[in-house]
Amino acid sequence: KKASNSVMGLIRLKIGFSLLLLLSLVVDHAMSSTNDHVDHSCGTTGNYTAGSMYELNMEAVLSTLTKDAPPFGFSN
Repeated sequence: KKASNSVMGLIRLKIGFSLLLLLSLVVDHAMSSTNDHVDHSCGTTGNYTAGSMYELNMEAVLSTLTKDAPPFGFSN
């Protein structure tokens, strides 16, 4: 019975270690994929074609940002 307990303990230890290793790999992968765009910066020399879909979308977005702003500045 004593040998059986030590074998079970060894199996539990191996399973626990395997789960811990798997968890660390999953966490490492999740953490590395969240930093993909940290150092990204957009250029300032680009341009777009007047009347393009990009310009129309930009105008639509900007108009919705300023539409609900109070005329007297910021408010809480």
